[in-house]
Amino acid sequence: MNLKTYLFSLRYFILFSSLVFILAVFNGYFIARNLPVQTKEILESFREFLEPINKMNPFQQLLIVFLNNSLTTFSALLFGTIFGIFPLLCLLANGGILGALAFLSSQNLSLSVFLTGILPHGIIEISVLILSCSSGIKIGKEVITRIVKRRGRVKEELLLSFDFFLRVLLPFLFLAAMIEVFIVPHILFK
Repeated sequence: MNLKTYLFSLRYFILFSSLVFILAVFNGYFIARNLPVQTKEILESFREFLEPINKMNPFQQLLIVFLNNSLTTFSALLFGTIFGIFPLLCLLANGGILGALAFLSSQNLSLSVFLTGILPHGIIEISVLILSCSSGIKIGKEVITRIVKRRGRVKEELLLSFDFFLRVLLPFLFLAAMIEVFIVPHILFK
C-alpha cells in the first residue's frame, strides 16, 4: 500500500483523533483555570524533572527529545493493539498538558510568546502524534473486529503502521526535535 492510500485509509481516524486532541486541549485549559494551584504544582514537578535535560548540551537534548517523542508515537502504534485505548490516552494526556500550559502561559506571558515557543516544532509534533494515534486506533479497531467477527487484518495493519512510522513519522520527529532544540530557544531568547 502506498503512502497516499494508507493516509486515505486513516482519514476517519485522523478526524476522530484530531477532535479528541482539541477537546483535550480545552479540557486541560479549563481544568487548569479551575485548579490553578494544583496545575502549577504538577507542572513545577514536570519542570524539575526536565531540569537535568536543560543542563545538557544541545546535541544531548536533541537525542533526548527525539527519543522521547519517538517512543511515545511508537507506543501509540504498538499499544493500539490493546483496543486502541493507549493512543486515546496519549491524545488526552498531550492535549491536556498543552491546554494547561496555554492557561498558565496566559497568566504570565503574551499569546505571541506562547505560540512562538510552541508552534515551530509543535505543528510537526502534534501532527505526528495525531497520525500515530490514528494508526494505533485503527489497529485497535482491527483487534476488536478480529475478536468480535473472527476476522480483521491486525498483522497487516501493524506492518503498514510500522512502515509508516519508520518512513514518515520518524523523520518528521527528528525535524521537530531539531527545531525545538536549535531554533526555538534562539527565537524566544534573542
